[in-house]
Amino acid sequence: LWFIYMKKKNHSRLFLIFLFLIFLIPLSVYYLKPVLDKQIYIREKKAEFESSLQSNDCKSAEMASVYLKNEGHEISSKQKIFLADCYRSQAKIKIDRAIELFNSNSDPSVQVELVNLIASSIEFAKKASEIDSLNPENLALRGFIYAQIKESVRDARKSAVDMYKKALELDPENKGYKTELDKLQ
Repeated sequence: LWFIYMKKKNHSRLFLIFLFLIFLIPLSVYYLKPVLDKQIYIREKKAEFESSLQSNDCKSAEMASVYLKNEGHEISSKQKIFLADCYRSQAKIKIDRAIELFNSNSDPSVQVELVNLIASSIEFAKKASEIDSLNPENLALRGFIYAQIKESVRDARKSAVDMYKKALELDPENKGYKTELDKLQ
């Protein structure tokens, strides 16, 4: 190649550009492709996170947020609040279903489903509290759930009281929390 270049000095610039492009394009594709693929994957994870929140799929949204966090991409505080709201609404759905099932059916075979509903409602409410610990609604919901099982589960009454007290610390003017706390004591 050097020989050809020396023979055709009148086209030397064009030839150098041609050589540069011949070697540069494959090298850039080889080295940049993994970086570009990762950026595309991160963009897809961000879209998955947003889509999961919109469809109220909290677990998928959390998995996407964990991946993004591990890659150094923090989710915004607004997105964290949406994720906590997602978990709180799932907890409400589960505990409402458990209460409905308990009130409408005395069949012992439903007990397993009832226990699963209560356990998942507690799990979702805890997740909401972990994500948005300054929202008293998350703590009050946990208090409500524990109050529903206070007769069946040891220390549930104490947990309910603790949750309502913490909620009142964050929102001392809330009369609903105070009323529920008074009922439990």
